[in-house]
Amino acid sequence: MVVESEDYKLEILEYAVNQSIDCLLPKNFEDALSVILYQSNEFVWRVATEIYSKSGHQVDFLFIRNFLNLRIDPLRKEIAKKARIAEREKLERELKEEKQKKLQESEIFIRIKNMIVGQLEVEKEEIKLDTLFEYLIPESYNRNRMKRQNSWCSSSSLIDDRELNSIELVMAVEEEFDIEISDEESENLLSWNVGQLVDLIVQKV
Repeated sequence: MVVESEDYKLEILEYAVNQSIDCLLPKNFEDALSVILYQSNEFVWRVATEIYSKSGHQVDFLFIRNFLNLRIDPLRKEIAKKARIAEREKLERELKEEKQKKLQESEIFIRIKNMIVGQLEVEKEEIKLDTLFEYLIPESYNRNRMKRQNSWCSSSSLIDDRELNSIELVMAVEEEFDIEISDEESENLLSWNVGQLVDLIVQKV
């Protein structure tokens, strides 16, 4: 009976220590591990003090520390699990954003392609994301053949200025997508490919 009584007391003491540790440790896994690793002496004293104040029982510090150390591996596993979940959620979020961006780029590319076909009278097959505007915009073309409905391009005079042609294309893009493209952004249009213009529009819309 004495042995059973001692075992029972030990069981109650273990329960009290664990309960006190649960109450006093921070709920955040990272903070809890930091307390155990770097503030263990102070924390053990707090646990011992709490138990003494409630029961009048003096608990050996080493006894408390042993139970505290048992929390280290589970906490590390929880922290690693939390990190994996956060990484997975971040990856899923990035994939979703990338998918949305690609869908948006695809829709804008189709509109840009139709615009180029209508204005510059080139075949759709010629227009790809890596196609240079230098290739799409001829050195000269007759403006009265352009299928634009914009009032600012109604003249039928012959133009030999590629820079002016590119400016007119930029103006059409601004009107089509209701955006503003600065002179700094458009001045190198002839050296761009179609994909670069799509990227610029995606950023602005």
